[in-house]
Amino acid sequence: MDGRKIVSNLFYYFLDYMTITLAGYIFWIVMGKMLIPQQYGILTTVIALWYIVGNVASLGMFEVLPRLVSEEMKKKRTAVASGIINFSIKASLALSIMFAAVLFFLASQLSRIFYGSEVMTLPIQFLSLIVLTGTPAIIIKGSLQGLQRFKAMFFSDLFGSVIRIAAAIILVLIGMQALGGVAAWSIFFAIVAMACFIQLPRGMPLATFDIRKLLKYSSSSTIFLLSTYFLLQGGVLVLGVLGNMADVGLLGVAVIVGQILLFLSYVITYAILPSLSEMWIREKGRFMRLLSISIKIVLFVTLPFMIIFIVAANWLIRFLYTEAYLAAGSLFPAFMLGTFFFGISNVLLIALYAAGHPRRRTLVVFGSMLFNILLCFKLIPHYGVLGVAYAYLMAQTFLLIASLILLRNIVTLEFSRRSVFIIPILLIFGTIIYFATLPVLFVLKAIIGFLAFVVYSVLVFRLRILSSDDVAIFDYIPNKFIAATMKKMIKSIVPPKRK
Repeated sequence: MDGRKIVSNLFYYFLDYMTITLAGYIFWIVMGKMLIPQQYGILTTVIALWYIVGNVASLGMFEVLPRLVSEEMKKKRTAVASGIINFSIKASLALSIMFAAVLFFLASQLSRIFYGSEVMTLPIQFLSLIVLTGTPAIIIKGSLQGLQRFKAMFFSDLFGSVIRIAAAIILVLIGMQALGGVAAWSIFFAIVAMACFIQLPRGMPLATFDIRKLLKYSSSSTIFLLSTYFLLQGGVLVLGVLGNMADVGLLGVAVIVGQILLFLSYVITYAILPSLSEMWIREKGRFMRLLSISIKIVLFVTLPFMIIFIVAANWLIRFLYTEAYLAAGSLFPAFMLGTFFFGISNVLLIALYAAGHPRRRTLVVFGSMLFNILLCFKLIPHYGVLGVAYAYLMAQTFLLIASLILLRNIVTLEFSRRSVFIIPILLIFGTIIYFATLPVLFVLKAIIGFLAFVVYSVLVFRLRILSSDDVAIFDYIPNKFIAATMKKMIKSIVPPKRK
């Protein structure tokens, strides 16, 4: 594959990720404005259940297909690649029908068993619609990714995301409440599945393939994806069983806002994975350097946003949601710190994966997930929804420490002693942000917030916590649209590293 194709793939994958992420934020914020906490909690619970059921029903193929299909295409074995895609789509259709039927017909029993009443019967039945459309959608998207058709993925997700938001607003307004949001997700997946299916090649010969290899990768991916999801949002499901849907709605606010802290971490890990894999084989010194730079960028770019979410939690909730969700502010300190820790762990884990230790990555995430779920069952009866935040923070701390220990045996991270200056800088930044939370005009709040970021950036650069060598990570972002200009501007204001 030539360089232009690689850049094009990365660009459209970045756009697709941006589309899904931003559309997700808009969807949840709009639902928060329109729904009371109890209904928001029901919607949050159903979507959380979808991710659990979807990962099982799809057999983790969304992660497997891009790898195996692209591998076969690179070997010019298109018939084998077509065979894998054909098998996966048929299997996903069968599994989605089976899981949807179980959920639909046993919804009443499942609601009584897990929630002590039939309040979740109808939501679980609507969940079956998401399973029916969502499972084939993610399988077909995984096939397109394996075929390197990122442009088609992007436009499919863009169109589907717009329809999802519009459909959710209309359905909630006509009185469907949380079920309207659930139905909108099913519509979204149906559109994406059809749009992506049209882009699949037709008339290609089919050949047999090593199904044991496919299932081996599939089982590993399923365990990893489920463990990661339970680690991040398992508390939502446990709280729904032990607590009430209003508390789940409050927790959902912290979860959605916290996802912003993970954005840069996910973008960087996707961008550097191929390079880390190549460097590990040939240039371990460059591997350590790139990994260290990536962690520093995630660390120092994410920290000020974490401070904002903690210091200005109540103002942020009023701005994005309504007064009914203000109690969620008490969750922000523990939850945002835990999410920040996961962002760093995410970079460490992708390095562990690139270094040829996928099993260790899976085991450490699985162990952290179990720790989180057990703590939730222990703490929720005593602390309620706050118990979820405490459990989450402790589990993420465990994951970060374990990831550092595992990686320390493989590579040495390179950090300057000047990095400790970030502590007083954050204190200054947090103090300025605090003044922005006082009852002043919105324009003045914006000016104070802008001033805080200017002071933070100047101090970080002037104290050489970040240097020109560190921002080299942005070279892995393609020069599309304004990206090239932005990279030049960033490099022009960052001082060179002192020798």
